Amino acid sequence: PPSRLPMLASAAIGFVVASLLVPVMAFSRGREVSVVILAFGLAVGAILALRAWRTGVPRFYLIAASTVAFSAIMSTSETVGVQDGIGILFVFEGLLLIANGVWTLLTYLKANRAPRQGSAA
Repeated sequence: PPSRLPMLASAAIGFVVASLLVPVMAFSRGREVSVVILAFGLAVGAILALRAWRTGVPRFYLIAASTVAFSAIMSTSETVGVQDGIGILFVFEGLLLIANGVWTLLTYLKANRAPRQGSAA
């Protein structure tokens, strides 16, 4: 049976982020939107880093770092709201994962070319 450790680790990450978000929001002084966007990016980055650690696939560390960096950049915006910011982060994350999947598929296909179908007469 699968281990409950991944589920508990994800729950712990969510709990830590939520428990840190409350005092940060209390002292953010009107910058709540920036804090929420940054916290969301940090949470997604932590979950992706956990996935990289669990699966042993280092490219997920790069995606996690890119997500955190992009959320930090997004959190500096004065014109993006919470819903728009999180939506943009979802789009960015989706594009990263699609690019990762395409790159992985192309690498696999290059390494495992199908044999040519020749006519054996």
